[in-house]
Amino acid sequence: MVVDWPCKEPVRETDASSKLKLSCTSGAGFYMVVIDVAQIGADPDQIYDSNIDSLGKALKATVRTSTAITSNGLTGRETIFDVPGEHAVARTRQFVAWGQLYALTYYGPAGSENDKPAAEFFGSFRVQS
Repeated sequence: MVVDWPCKEPVRETDASSKLKLSCTSGAGFYMVVIDVAQIGADPDQIYDSNIDSLGKALKATVRTSTAITSNGLTGRETIFDVPGEHAVARTRQFVAWGQLYALTYYGPAGSENDKPAAEFFGSFRVQS
């Protein structure tokens, strides 16, 4: 997996629920990549829906949009959440490929989900098999 981070070096952590989490804060934005095992044979849409539901509850957010996307040869889902209590937004992209779930998330001030740092972060994502 390759991604251009808007910070010098992301924090790396692993725990029982995720294979790998990388995150960093830059300016007013928080950026995170989670790589987890995807159940073999599972419907990617069910995985995406479950993650969207979990993230929405954790952020106390509402889904503004959730659409199928293709990025760098991978098909996945992009979801934008409004987080009204924080005057914030979250934008996430999820892809299932080669038995892995790749979830990229940006969290920042309301209206910043398409700003240059977030766009560059999402646009740089690549999976190398």
